[in-house]
Amino acid sequence: MHDLLNATWPRGLRLVLALVFALQVTPARAASVAEDPAQSAQLHALFDRTWEAWMLAYPEWATIAGDHRYGDRLTDASPAAEAERQAFERRTLEQALAIRREALPPKDQASLDVLVYNLRESVREQPYVGYRSMSLGSQFGFHAEFAHLLAASPVAQRAHVEQMLARMAAYPRRVDQEIARLREGQALGWVPPRSVLERVLAQIDAQLAPAVDKSPFFEPFLGLGPDIPPAEQDALRRRARVLIDEQVLPALRRLRSFVSEVYLPAAPANGALSRYPGGDAVYASRVGANAAVPPGAWMARRLRSPPAMGPRSSAAAPRPSPVS
Repeated sequence: MHDLLNATWPRGLRLVLALVFALQVTPARAASVAEDPAQSAQLHALFDRTWEAWMLAYPEWATIAGDHRYGDRLTDASPAAEAERQAFERRTLEQALAIRREALPPKDQASLDVLVYNLRESVREQPYVGYRSMSLGSQFGFHAEFAHLLAASPVAQRAHVEQMLARMAAYPRRVDQEIARLREGQALGWVPPRSVLERVLAQIDAQLAPAVDKSPFFEPFLGLGPDIPPAEQDALRRRARVLIDEQVLPALRRLRSFVSEVYLPAAPANGALSRYPGGDAVYASRVGANAAVPPGAWMARRLRSPPAMGPRSSAAAPRPSPVS
């Protein structure tokens, strides 16, 4: 399970972690003498709306959280969808700041602090397109996410297996979106160091090498639920083999070709932020974000989110340095 809890790719889910942990923070401060239940109700309504929005925006996270309403889709990483998510972050920050903190009980004050901190960090990093584009890491990254997502998906019921098959069919489009994002970052001068990309290629090759029935993408289909009749299990496995052979593996090969033929030749020798265009500004932003972290936010920053396969927005997991 540790493979699912990583820091390289889920940059659109720090806010989700904030929502998970903010309400668990119990500050050691005296209760306010002017508490307003309406303000607490407004805060909790904001949490509910934000959670629902992120479940829809990041359906992979929803699967890990046990919400299977969106289990047949992957995150839309198109520029239009990314712009919509960023606008949502800005609106949500405005709504959070409009809540009167002094009118909240201590626990809700801490919850609001964590939410505002994470939203501010996300909005502050929105302009750093190149930095946010670097989704391939030597330990984890976009190239490894899909297999991990399938391994974490439920297979006890036929409906869930059908969702997984639908995700396989959607994978080529998602890969093409990610390649477009990597190209955008490269054009801005942001490419991970060569040593990282060499390890990424080795990890992709490890996924491409096995026969379909031995593939990590097929492994979940070996444990289908006993309530699915054997004949139906066989039919589902046949469909999985076709999708892996005709959709998943060709898409992964396209990603490999891009990395080896285009991305790697542009890779720097090292990943020091100071050598990237605007890297000093990114570094200053990260230092500023770490300077005043409210109680509870460090827990959200240290934990790692499940697969998102989504654009890297700082509303989610902690950002790695470019050399991670």
